[in-house]
Amino acid sequence: QVVPTLTGLLVTLILIFILVYLQQMKVNIPVTTQRAPGIRARVPLQFLYVTNIPILLVGIVFSDLMLLERLSAAYLGERAPWLASALNAMVYYLSPPRTLLEVVYNPLRVTIYAVALVGLALLFGFMWVEIAGLNPSAQAENLIKAGLEIRGIRRNPKLLEAILGKYIYPLTFLSSLIVALIALVADIFSAYGTGMGILLSVGIVQQFYTIIAYERALEAYPLLKRLIGE
Repeated sequence: QVVPTLTGLLVTLILIFILVYLQQMKVNIPVTTQRAPGIRARVPLQFLYVTNIPILLVGIVFSDLMLLERLSAAYLGERAPWLASALNAMVYYLSPPRTLLEVVYNPLRVTIYAVALVGLALLFGFMWVEIAGLNPSAQAENLIKAGLEIRGIRRNPKLLEAILGKYIYPLTFLSSLIVALIALVADIFSAYGTGMGILLSVGIVQQFYTIIAYERALEAYPLLKRLIGE
């Protein structure tokens, strides 16, 4: 059990500030509309395109692995000791470091955990983009259905998909990498609530803030309800 420290509190506050700042960042794609070709608009893509989904999925995998290790130790310890031993070693190396001293005294474990965390976060990030309909193909269809087009590009789904892919896939890679590194730094410096906990907490608060701001905007400007079809 790691005792909370002033360093952990400071790192927690810094990471929360960084996360809030990154979640406000947008990558704007210039578009035009068929109804008013002379009017230019922008479609914003979040810089943290996959938000905290990769870390959430990584946490689920690690938790399931720990549960499997406990079950194997309890029920298969005598029948299959090799399996229990292998799972125990895997859980040991995939457990997050809780202090900065582990980087010095146990660099192999920290390295293996860091590689596994970043690798799985990248894998789940790209998987989520494809499964959740956030890939360039789905976004191109959404633009066409909304009557939007990128200036100078014909209304061809394949062309739009190629252009959007230059934005979406780099954002997927960067956002997955950033959230994994933030979680890793939080664990190493003994941040309050662990790295995954900070990411999930900030993400949930941000979603609630967005919903509240949206509802208040509709109350303040009733005309918006007609424009968006509510």
